[in-house]
Amino acid sequence: MTMRLVSQAILVAGLMAAGLAAGQPQWTPARYRGGEVPALPARAVGGGEVVLEVSVGEDGRVTEVKPLRTTAPFAERLAARVAEWQFSPAEEERTSGTGRGDAPSRLAVSSKVLVVGVYRPPVLRGPTLGQVPRDVAAPSNEVAFPLATTQPRFPPSARDAGQVMIEARVEADGAVRDVSVLQARPPFETPALAALGQWSFKPAQRGGVAVPSFVYIVFGFPEIVGNAK
Repeated sequence: MTMRLVSQAILVAGLMAAGLAAGQPQWTPARYRGGEVPALPARAVGGGEVVLEVSVGEDGRVTEVKPLRTTAPFAERLAARVAEWQFSPAEEERTSGTGRGDAPSRLAVSSKVLVVGVYRPPVLRGPTLGQVPRDVAAPSNEVAFPLATTQPRFPPSARDAGQVMIEARVEADGAVRDVSVLQARPPFETPALAALGQWSFKPAQRGGVAVPSFVYIVFGFPEIVGNAK
């Protein structure tokens, strides 16, 4: 074998290895198609966090909602709504395995998606009443998980409550890209996006290999106690 052929073989092997490291066979994560966000509790006296690990079937329906972090009264309300969401199911590229040259096909597969709720306390600063967030279960490796989070600021021009729902694609290296606002009420969109820009994630895995995934974050802004109308 000539040196040129050896170099080409090394290049091909490197590309194949890179493909495996990138999560081959080709993977398309499950993605939100529709569903409602629960209204903010009218009498919440504090804020909190909710983290849900959502199992999505091959037909895109939610088969299980597993709480990972809860704060009353937000957790039950968010989990009940998320159970009704619809997704485009994840797809995985597979071959039949009967021989060389088999054409790969894309199959819908079950997967998991992370949903996070971040709810501000109803004050601009200082302590509030209410329960503190509780970790009730550990996440699986199949979902991206936030390593660091921050709460959004309450916009000075706001006089009422509001919510923002954001879709974020977490790449196999943990980088956050393709952030989209799915639901929003002015003027809460800007502080929600600014807060998410400070988050960091551990990527999801499929078969022990890091893969991209979508994460859904609901930022809740309850009406500030004592706000002038």
